[in-house]
Amino acid sequence: MRKRNMSILIRVSNDEFDLINQKASNAHSNRNDYIINMIIAPKRIIGESLKPVVRELKQLSKVLESISCETATESEKSAIMWSEAMINKIYQEVYHIARKGVT
Repeated sequence: MRKRNMSILIRVSNDEFDLINQKASNAHSNRNDYIINMIIAPKRIIGESLKPVVRELKQLSKVLESISCETATESEKSAIMWSEAMINKIYQEVYHIARKGVT
């Protein structure tokens, strides 16, 4: 017996039909599975909006690296090292989201 025994009829234009077929092909999927996957678990790619954030985090990291710790007190050195680690961690997370998207 078929797993999917219900059907839904939708109407699309020729351009929409071609676009759906193209996207399904790019996803290495058939049209039916592609449409179902996009409805049930759509991926929201937000990479473009995060590019400025990634750039700013890189700049912050470079600024912190350029700060001379020679004249800094122990607490200042500790704060700089902690800040570098936190910015690096945030950068890695944002970079991952920007590249892979969020589901």
